[in-house]
Amino acid sequence: MDSVYTITSIKSRFTNKILASTAISLMILATPFVASAQSSNSNETIPPIDSENSVRSSGFDEIVTTARRVSENLQTTPVAVTSLSGEMLETRQITDVNAIQYSAPNVTIEPLNGNSGASVSIRGMAGVENTSASDPAVGIYVDGVYSARSSLGFLELVDIERVEVLRGPQGTLFGRNTTGGALVLTTPEPNGEFGGKLTGRVAEYDTKEVFGFANIPLAGDQAAARISFKHAEHDGYGKSLYNDYELADMNSDYFRGVVKIDPDNEKWDVTFSGDWYNRKGNGAIAALTDVDPAGPAGAFLGYNQYIADDFYANFTSTEQFEDIEAKGVSATVNYDLGDVQLKSISAWRSVFNNILTDVDGTPNPQIAGPVFELPSPPLPVPGIFIPTGVEFEQTNDQDRQITQELQLFGSLGDVKWIVGGFYFNEHNTDITVSSTANTFGEIENDSYAIYGQADYDLNDDLTFNAGLRYTWDSRALNLGLESPGGASCTLSQTDAPGVCLLSREVKYDYLSYDLGLNYDITNSIFSYIKTSRATRAGGFNHRVIAPAYEPERVTNYEVGLKSQLFNNKVRANLAAFYMDYDNVQRTAVIVIGNAPTASTTNAAKAKVTGIEAELDFILTDYFSFGGSVGLLNPTYSEFMDNGRDRSDEPFTYAADYTYNVYATATAPLSFGEVQLHADYGYKGDVYFDTVDLDRDVQKGYGLLNIRAALKLDKPNVEFAVFGKNVTNEEYNTYILDLNNSLGYTSAFRGTPGYWGAEATVRF
Repeated sequence: MDSVYTITSIKSRFTNKILASTAISLMILATPFVASAQSSNSNETIPPIDSENSVRSSGFDEIVTTARRVSENLQTTPVAVTSLSGEMLETRQITDVNAIQYSAPNVTIEPLNGNSGASVSIRGMAGVENTSASDPAVGIYVDGVYSARSSLGFLELVDIERVEVLRGPQGTLFGRNTTGGALVLTTPEPNGEFGGKLTGRVAEYDTKEVFGFANIPLAGDQAAARISFKHAEHDGYGKSLYNDYELADMNSDYFRGVVKIDPDNEKWDVTFSGDWYNRKGNGAIAALTDVDPAGPAGAFLGYNQYIADDFYANFTSTEQFEDIEAKGVSATVNYDLGDVQLKSISAWRSVFNNILTDVDGTPNPQIAGPVFELPSPPLPVPGIFIPTGVEFEQTNDQDRQITQELQLFGSLGDVKWIVGGFYFNEHNTDITVSSTANTFGEIENDSYAIYGQADYDLNDDLTFNAGLRYTWDSRALNLGLESPGGASCTLSQTDAPGVCLLSREVKYDYLSYDLGLNYDITNSIFSYIKTSRATRAGGFNHRVIAPAYEPERVTNYEVGLKSQLFNNKVRANLAAFYMDYDNVQRTAVIVIGNAPTASTTNAAKAKVTGIEAELDFILTDYFSFGGSVGLLNPTYSEFMDNGRDRSDEPFTYAADYTYNVYATATAPLSFGEVQLHADYGYKGDVYFDTVDLDRDVQKGYGLLNIRAALKLDKPNVEFAVFGKNVTNEEYNTYILDLNNSLGYTSAFRGTPGYWGAEATVRF
């Protein structure tokens, strides 16, 4: 759509804040209209309408959380959690994991290598590589199943019961690679009532979406199935000015099927689940933002002429692409053993990435010859002819994982307890071809853990809780490394003469824990003090020969307060924390065979402090508003890089502060209701590198979304119009700074604003 290139963007952060405040003010001004609509129907009995926060005349409903692997009341759980119900996700237009960051404090989510995955950062803890040789700092769980790779970071949120953002190290129960926290997604279980939903959506950029679910009883409450699906497509948000090649388009399909068997008069139930997701497109918009005239790109390749005036354009001549497929199956068994409950979660998952990205957005060079496929066997790999240049990277990655978790939980007197065991196996084949090297990695990861946690009621108001988790990790890597074009093997050592292959293996074991006290100040005010420790696994850099790096460790000290006040019309949750960050994994120069080499290593120590507040208000039965704020101060206490002190640098992938505000007004009508909603999410400066702090930062920005819906009682149909990023804020989702080596910096562009409409029928 050509109009994308002429839309005037509003760049001022001050202006955006004014617009956001104006939108929320309009929602507040709508309150008299709501009251008027209510009084105009005074001859009818109209019950209070649920808003996005389950608003009722009696106040907020109880929110159930599984932040400690069992169902509990959110307001009496000693974990900092943002919980978003399915209704909230719909109202706030949160359709994928990426959008969660604008509704939770101290959360930053950015794409990796185009759209191959997501770097999820919570409280400054981030994993920024999307390979099986490097683990994330935030775990993603779907219905209890752990997903190791960030390729699921942009998972479609279709037919979701709730999303929970667990902030801070999850030492015991979500213990693997959760130094920052965890994203926990829960889907609805099938039940014995027939029902469903179907939504059709159209928007700018020729956007077309259809999604929904159907719940089908198979044998009453004893057996039922639930089918969820989504198809989405849109034209590109940008294009190449060199050849009119469309960029940032998308075509995706998602399907999930669930069957639950729960026989009467039996002590067990089992749930089988399978899902499949595929996304294809022409890849992200990478555009030059800076060129060093004296560097190779400026002096020899004339890159200065390829800085586009249009924010959503570049000059690529490469027909880049992305093809991402994720699928999996799982089985969850619950068995009642009397005073003890048993749960088993078994799962297999596979993720396939085939992505070609033009990382500088210029016409130099072009790829000669066909793109490659994964070889079988994957190693050793014959040479692939690629002309020399500085602009592209193709990744072909196939990852398979198996997980098995067993849990026993119950109570004994004043003690509530849970114990468990966890097994994880992952096999990955990764091929990356770039202008600087061809790398081939075959990776095998295994992890075992046992854990236990218990709560002991010291008296009616005071509870002591403690948990331990012990983990054993092993990582094996077969590495191949060639010069560009595959002309020669560049490994300095190999397993055997004439074979471009080096095999390596490393093992680690470590202890994580939780320890705390909970105190009920009143029936509506809950407090806690805790310490927890979590560890992110060590591993290898699979693109250079370098020593393995050790696990990094985060120890958290936290106090929190959760409350529901004023007849349950105000909910206020607060947390303050201090984290001691050891063995920090960072890219730094180390000397290997007398040659300085940049690689991941345990280069630093750090301290992270912060505050989080989440506030929600029910002003009337038909109007609610609220928001959250997060303040973060991560600092290095030590960061040495080949003798250079880098301790003054900022953390990457971490916003110094975040906040969001929302407002929802509902006007009851004799035949239904009208709902108006606005939300604004802001995150502060995010650094993607520290080569040059002016070049490598995305300045703070905010996104404003609005939605207006008419809901009919009979038939049960809803019509809505919506706008996302309605101020058309221009922002970058990733910055690649190669000025010191190749003489240029490029940036990947975020999604522009757009408007649309949708219709939903529920049955």
